Amino acid sequence: MPLTDSQDYDLVVDDGSGVKRVQVKTCTRRKPSGGFEVGLQVRGGNRSWTGQSKNFSAEASDLLFVALADGRMFLLPSHLADGRTVIVVGGRSYGEYEIK
Repeated sequence: MPLTDSQDYDLVVDDGSGVKRVQVKTCTRRKPSGGFEVGLQVRGGNRSWTGQSKNFSAEASDLLFVALADGRMFLLPSHLADGRTVIVVGGRSYGEYEIK
């Protein structure tokens, strides 16, 4: 459950070396290539839609956690998705960031 509906991140974790801000995304949309298309745009939080969308920003979070419909999970450094609206995870991309 997110901390608030107005922050740019969903969770705060302490990994032993410091506190990290984590944006969480889930995805069920599988592409023919086998990967999942993960939408990254933020549309004002859960309750505060203003009609404006924001691309993913690495300045707003340290890590991006992605949970796919097939049960796989990925933890990526946010800079890999900076400025993007969509990434494809689970096919041939980002395999080194899969949580096993």
